[in-house]
Amino acid sequence: MLVKYTLTLKSLCPVDQMPDVYDVELTSDTTVLVEHIKDVVDSFSSMSATQEEIAVLLARELCCKVLLIGYHSGVKTEVWA
Repeated sequence: MLVKYTLTLKSLCPVDQMPDVYDVELTSDTTVLVEHIKDVVDSFSSMSATQEEIAVLLARELCCKVLLIGYHSGVKTEVWA
């Protein structure tokens, strides 16, 4: 079994404290409760962290593979964890 979850995550940029919005793709070979995903993702809304840090934290907390896509100063950045 392979399950893919797609969502949007909001956090704060650690450089200028402005809101960042990321497209998130989570892939797992087991079921991850959507309620758990929502709780974890919501915890990032007031967190100031880099895209790379967020990807690693998501992968650890949700025990799945993560693709996090964001745009910074017009540059599209994709992080896999």
